[in-house]
Amino acid sequence: MTGELVSAVIPTYNYGHFVCEAIDSALAQTYQPVEVIVVDDGSTDDTRERLVSYMDRIRYIHQVNQGLSAARNTGICAAHGKLIALLDSDDAWHPRRIEFQMRYLSANPQTALVGAENVTNIANGWPEIGDEPKAVAFSAAEIMVRSRFGPSGVLVRRECFDAVGDFDTSLRSAEDRDMWIRIASRYPVVKLANPLWRYRLHSGNMSAAAVRMEENEMKVLRRALEAENAPGWLRRKVISYTLKSAAYRYAASGDRMKAIGRVLRSLALWPFPFASDERITPFERPKMLTLFFLRMLRSRFAPSLMR
Repeated sequence: MTGELVSAVIPTYNYGHFVCEAIDSALAQTYQPVEVIVVDDGSTDDTRERLVSYMDRIRYIHQVNQGLSAARNTGICAAHGKLIALLDSDDAWHPRRIEFQMRYLSANPQTALVGAENVTNIANGWPEIGDEPKAVAFSAAEIMVRSRFGPSGVLVRRECFDAVGDFDTSLRSAEDRDMWIRIASRYPVVKLANPLWRYRLHSGNMSAAAVRMEENEMKVLRRALEAENAPGWLRRKVISYTLKSAAYRYAASGDRMKAIGRVLRSLALWPFPFASDERITPFERPKMLTLFFLRMLRSRFAPSLMR
């Protein structure tokens, strides 16, 4: 399948052990033409050496370390295509990712951003993706409540960035969600249910930094709620959901007191059940409280029981 040029922007920082797989997945797309732009954000590992064999097939840009947002902005600025496909250097694309998204955009020219579902394990190959793109539309308010898009699954019309501005370089996480909300406030956005990219789980994932993630999410969401002049009920629901998400991260980091506190605050702000696509299980937050309390009690009393 051929058509309009798509620019794949791959920011990377000290991910030499991952980035080649990301590049290979971009070069292997069934859709053409795709230009691959790798922005090396001041890596101090062997990233450049690993990319030597790719230099005739990619555009390599090296810059002083400025952070993920700045690296994405550099790549978008350098892109020749009117369509920008983002890919984090620790993730990978299904070979038909761009094909499916371009097929949807061609049939729906009013759509400005197309995301896609992801998988976390392709050790046994990619799951079945179907024959046709299957899309669900999301409003800015829905993206405020819950993050709907992963950067490595997003294809965006270049004009969106011209209209809403660059990624916010003051944010060290949640910068992608900030961008999707800004775009969705002006344009139609959708997500394909087809699993078209792989999200790699590892200790370096930015979402693992509980405090920083919570601070940046709150900054992004409060700013967005203010800009949209959101009603009180939406403000309470958005902050409540964010506190629930933060509770999971604090629990994973071992800070169960903060996790319990975040769940209680979440319930106080929004005591109603979240929608089925906004929760993992029915009665999610009461179950979280029970689990976190039990784990805390076990960690406190288990040592004394062993004496």
